Amino acid sequence: MGMTEEFKSAAASLFPAVGNFIPTNPLTTPESQPYLPGTKKSAPSGVATSPNTTTSPTSNAGKGTGAGVAGSATGTGVTDNGTKPGSSNGANPSTAGLGTAITGGNGATTHPASPTVPAVAIRSGQGVTAIGDSVLIDASPYLQKLLPGMVLDGQVGRQMLEAGTVVNQLKSEGKLGSRVIIELGTNGPFTSEQLGSLIRSIGPVQEIILVNVRVPRPWESVVNTTLAQVAAAYPQTKLVDWYAASANNNEYFYPDGVHLNPQGSQAYANLVAAAVESVKPPQG
Repeated sequence: MGMTEEFKSAAASLFPAVGNFIPTNPLTTPESQPYLPGTKKSAPSGVATSPNTTTSPTSNAGKGTGAGVAGSATGTGVTDNGTKPGSSNGANPSTAGLGTAITGGNGATTHPASPTVPAVAIRSGQGVTAIGDSVLIDASPYLQKLLPGMVLDGQVGRQMLEAGTVVNQLKSEGKLGSRVIIELGTNGPFTSEQLGSLIRSIGPVQEIILVNVRVPRPWESVVNTTLAQVAAAYPQTKLVDWYAASANNNEYFYPDGVHLNPQGSQAYANLVAAAVESVKPPQG
């Protein structure tokens, strides 16, 4: 009997009870867990994390930790002619930068002034509003540096279906600009009808810029296809192809393959800012 008890004691020390193990649930959305072990994601200064606390960047805008980190947006990246997401139109993703041509729906081609990271803002961000999830939060210090004065509203885990509420809140506060950037789809799919409804709710603005996603989850291709289809259907809507721009650039991402490190955040901001820069100012 003593041997039995001794064996049980030894076995217990080597093989803990199953109940002591906590199984790890599969990651259902990229933002359901911290993207870096031991860290907690938070929004930089000047970026709202809920629709009720949206603020415009103040004099501290652009003073994020990544200010001055070099990087380049890759791929052609921007189209509103229905080009399939993921197509770089012949550009080499490892070398194409802000100097790459941007094609608009009218067939005109423009070239941003410099292929390198500008030392100053390429234009004012006044009248620019960005709505997104934690990817937008990652890039926000860099966007604020390139487009000072823009309004950003980012929230971890945000779905496209929640954007309508954000739009209404921004409208009520007088903060919805004439150029609206939508960066959503990281956390799940949506239908073209749902996105179309959002675009109509935004109203007659000068430009709506949709940014597609790179997220190693089953819904990636569904989201990007929907974004491309809707961008092609609405004349005031442009698609920024982050999927193509980030191809073969694993160095842009933290280990989860979704969230942006400083280099990726700079490249993302360059690409989005170039899309805003390519918008012609209103005539008057």
